Amino acid sequence: MRSKPKIPASLSFGLLLIGIAVIALIFSKDIEQPGIRSGGDPGPKAFPIAIAILMIVGGTFEAGRWVWQQRRSHRDSGEFPTELADTETDVVSTAGKLNVLILVIAMAVYLPAITFIGFSISTFLFATGMMIRLRTRAWVAAATTLGLLILIRVLFVFVFGVQLPEGLLDEFL
Repeated sequence: MRSKPKIPASLSFGLLLIGIAVIALIFSKDIEQPGIRSGGDPGPKAFPIAIAILMIVGGTFEAGRWVWQQRRSHRDSGEFPTELADTETDVVSTAGKLNVLILVIAMAVYLPAITFIGFSISTFLFATGMMIRLRTRAWVAAATTLGLLILIRVLFVFVFGVQLPEGLLDEFL
């Protein structure tokens, strides 16, 4: 009995990024306002398009890295391998699959939490928690998230004049 071929992590991650980016582009086409407004301010369509483009570039890089590694390792034989990765190091580990599951569940909790506790608090909890899950020291995760939140607030609130989502608890804080 043949075993099912395992998809290497870099290839599957690259294809996943490209797939999510394509879905984001499909949904963003329904946004009627332009991507860039007349004053150079980004419109509501700019962010999903910019993120999708970055995800396509990153996904292409990851998938291309796998192709390059395969070609490099089989350059001497003169043939490109038809099977996927045969080493366990190229395959997503069980811990990696668990991290993806935790990320999906955390994202499902995070998105509605923005409505209740606001963008800043929910993002701080989500990002810090995910970094700690990925074995970043707690103080480094908290400091990094805090720095990013300050950058996001300065960029969106003060530079672009865009109000970040406030939650129902903000009136008590």
